[in-house]
Amino acid sequence: MSTDSRALSVSAGIIGLFVVGVLVKAVSPTSAVLKVFVPFVIGGAFALMAGGASILKPLTILGITSRATGLLIGFVGLVTFSAGLALLPEDAPEPPTVGATSGNQGQKDVVTTVVEQKSPKKDLMFLGSKAERRDKRLRSLAEEGAELARQNRECLELEYAAVDPEVSRPGHSAFYYNCRVKATAPSDRANLFLTGDEIKSGVIPQFPKPIPESTAWDWCVEYVRRQATFPSSVDVSVWHSSQETIRYPYGNVRINLAFTAKNALGAELPYMARCIITPAGKIEVNISPR
Repeated sequence: MSTDSRALSVSAGIIGLFVVGVLVKAVSPTSAVLKVFVPFVIGGAFALMAGGASILKPLTILGITSRATGLLIGFVGLVTFSAGLALLPEDAPEPPTVGATSGNQGQKDVVTTVVEQKSPKKDLMFLGSKAERRDKRLRSLAEEGAELARQNRECLELEYAAVDPEVSRPGHSAFYYNCRVKATAPSDRANLFLTGDEIKSGVIPQFPKPIPESTAWDWCVEYVRRQATFPSSVDVSVWHSSQETIRYPYGNVRINLAFTAKNALGAELPYMARCIITPAGKIEVNISPR
């Protein structure tokens, strides 16, 4: 093998190492890999020197061509490798420890926290008569009940507490707690009810649970039949009727019942019954012509 061929082979081999070094550095950009391939730069310099020295020998057209090619390839390899190292990303710094201080800024790192759905606890607003508000025992009992009411997951925010005038009596306290609930209509407020005995027992209050709509429908139809002059003439129109559960604030079920029935003269007339059934099973009905 001639001197020119050997020089060309050495240059090509070193260039191959340059390419491998760049690829490895790109895949694994670590300082250790960079130190390993730094000697390749020195090898590239030797390749240029060998290619340049061969030009001093007697010239021929073929020799000039091979020497120029070796010199060009060695030069391009060295420049490419050097530029590739300059463009590679720097080693990524390790993330700072949570709660530690930064060495450059001396400030605490920001820790992201998850915001709970419920609103922050605030002082209890206690409504009642002047005497009730001044009664420390009564207020203390109301605050204990407020802690229980806040444990209800449907109560997003406790607005206020008040004495329940319908249930409360001397020696038997009762309260209701107005909560903000997740609802858009007809209201986003609902009440939780607790007696003094329930508060002392640690009972978590619950919102009224509506009865099933199918049961409410049957009760409404039965009520309408009992009110009709001729119960057997009552004919319910399902297409013109509707039913709706109003979860808040009272847990009622509302039924709009369209029907026809015969009056005392035997004439069949259209009517609309609006039934409201409470969780306690009470029913309120309003019947009107339609």
